Amino acid sequence: MHTTAPPPARTTEPANRPGLTPWLAVVSVTTGIFAIVTTEILPIGLLTSIGAGFAITDGMAGLMMTMPGLLAAVAAPLVTVTTARFDRRAMLCALILLLAAANFLAAAATGRRACRSWGTCCEAPARDSRWR
Repeated sequence: MHTTAPPPARTTEPANRPGLTPWLAVVSVTTGIFAIVTTEILPIGLLTSIGAGFAITDGMAGLMMTMPGLLAAVAAPLVTVTTARFDRRAMLCALILLLAAANFLAAAATGRRACRSWGTCCEAPARDSRWR
């Protein structure tokens, strides 16, 4: 005797699909990564133009890429250890907002003297003939 199983019961419940919230998280992280990579990589193609705009050599303009890299190498472990007890999502949002504010200030700066830290770091080497 051959018996067949009854067909599966149909339910009227909707499929268990994730909502919009997980995708918003993915989009926000993707946007943040895009901003970070663009901030770090974009100036490489503009070094000659930036150097000419500030009347400095290409080598000195290249320091613009070296110094943030050194700062990141030192700051990354320190920030990781210092912020270990904080929520990672909150820290990610805060640091991306800090990056956005820094990018806005850099874009709004009209010259070397508009940004005090840039002027402080580069005024002495610009006057010293060894750096030319």
